[in-house]
Amino acid sequence: MKRLIYILFLLLSVQIYAQNYSAKSNQNDSSQKYYDIAFNEIAAMLDGKQSLSIARAVFLAEWAYLEGKPNYQAYCDTIKTAATFIQKFIKANQLEKYKTGKNMALVEYFFNPYSGNAYKSFTYDFKDDGGAEDFTKQFITKIIPVLPSAITY
Repeated sequence: MKRLIYILFLLLSVQIYAQNYSAKSNQNDSSQKYYDIAFNEIAAMLDGKQSLSIARAVFLAEWAYLEGKPNYQAYCDTIKTAATFIQKFIKANQLEKYKTGKNMALVEYFFNPYSGNAYKSFTYDFKDDGGAEDFTKQFITKIIPVLPSAITY
């Protein structure tokens, strides 16, 4: 069941990004190259030739759209840093004794300033909430409060 959920999520991600990618104007050979690389790697995951990774699939979709600009190691480091902070937050606040402790920690991390998120809480974009003007506003790298300088737009 878990594998099926991953596969459905990956297919949905690929479809959404593919539609928006093809709608992009000024599509040239180099941008097609990034799309092909990302598509082939995600397809390999779905075919069982590579291990499934939602983090990698989401990164690849954003990487292709941005023509190779985000750095995968910086992306992974950001996620690891956030996960480490949240785990420490759970322990420090003894949230593990609650069924919803992880949820509480995530809400705290995203919506309140802490050292773990560089004292920068998530803010909602009410002007372009669907990414109609700027599709990158839908990216995961836009909602992670702590971003290394290697991830730029």
